[in-house]
Amino acid sequence: MEEPLQGLPIIVITAHTEAKDIQAAYTAGATDYIRKPVIPAELIARSANALSLKQEIDARKLREQELLERTKELDHAFEQITTLHGTIHICAKCKRVKSDGSYWQRVEDYLRRQARTKVTEAVCETCLHKAYPHLK
Repeated sequence: MEEPLQGLPIIVITAHTEAKDIQAAYTAGATDYIRKPVIPAELIARSANALSLKQEIDARKLREQELLERTKELDHAFEQITTLHGTIHICAKCKRVKSDGSYWQRVEDYLRRQARTKVTEAVCETCLHKAYPHLK
């Protein structure tokens, strides 16, 4: 079905009034069912309700699309904020990072401040064995 026609309300108007006929109409995609003879006021009221529901569904889909786009924009902005850019100067000996001109600070402190993320400290297996060879 073409995109503009998706969700278009379908009202079946028929003289067939058995349960199997009603079930077949709804199974085929009808949104409402009117038995003949048609009462004009009923047809107008049901048509108005069906169109009102269609407008609400379309508005909801539009809001959902807008929210998805906004979420993508926010995700991108968050990624930009939390990603480090530029050159990072790290001392080859002590591994301190140069920031704010000539101030040198620990890598952990730099990352905490720049990346706005939690940084935990631990000792890797290689360093643990080098520093404490007697531990297994």
